[in-house]
Amino acid sequence: MSLRGLVAIAALTAGMTWTDDPLTTREMRALSAGQADRQIRQDLLSLLQPAGKIGTGNVRRIHDLWLNTRPYATQFTGLCRRDTVSVSYAPTVDSRAYEDTPIRPYAVDASHHYYFAAPPRRAELTDKGDRAWRSPFQDECAHAGKDEWAGWFTADDPRLAMLGAFAMQAAVEWARMPGHELAGCAPLMRDCAKDLIASAKRENLDSIETCDAGKDQLCYKVTANSFEMTIRTRNVEIVTTADIISVDGGYDIVIT
Repeated sequence: MSLRGLVAIAALTAGMTWTDDPLTTREMRALSAGQADRQIRQDLLSLLQPAGKIGTGNVRRIHDLWLNTRPYATQFTGLCRRDTVSVSYAPTVDSRAYEDTPIRPYAVDASHHYYFAAPPRRAELTDKGDRAWRSPFQDECAHAGKDEWAGWFTADDPRLAMLGAFAMQAAVEWARMPGHELAGCAPLMRDCAKDLIASAKRENLDSIETCDAGKDQLCYKVTANSFEMTIRTRNVEIVTTADIISVDGGYDIVIT
């Protein structure tokens, strides 16, 4: 499919929503091969949000373009997710006419991001039973994160997103306590703790990861508003201030 075709399809499907009369599993299995192909393709396109205008960026030739799915609910109340489908392009011939050489798609990839539509609740991680499954079609996420990037962050899975958010909250409380200093803070920063407290907000989250920890410890690397904090805790799942062992922080400055 050409770039023009991809954009056209995205525009045509911009108003598509989940069908009001969805098929059952039995009905899906009864479809012919051709019907199944059309149904699955339609279902895929119905998930995608409209594509924005393709900008110039800082490269002369397009390499990747992406489309986001509409946000949907995770098993944790208030935590939403969306998936990003990336389409890779390459020139059809070797040419230095970077912007004027035809390009074709050749690969796709997918990633996912999370967004807190409401503050995380500790009970969400401890409750069992009914919370083992929640419908993804929750109103709380229907309008989540209208800005394409603000508030959306990466994490391996929803549970890590929740645990990392609680670790960040505990780190803020810990940094406010007298006598607590951030380990290894960048020497050019005048008030590392103040910057951590200002940055560590749900709406500023960029990423939540795990990191190498010592024996009987856990480690979270949380980036918010480009401020990186490494939070080492006792080996407990839902971290409180009393569980903090150390907090390291600073900006990841890349000089080009």
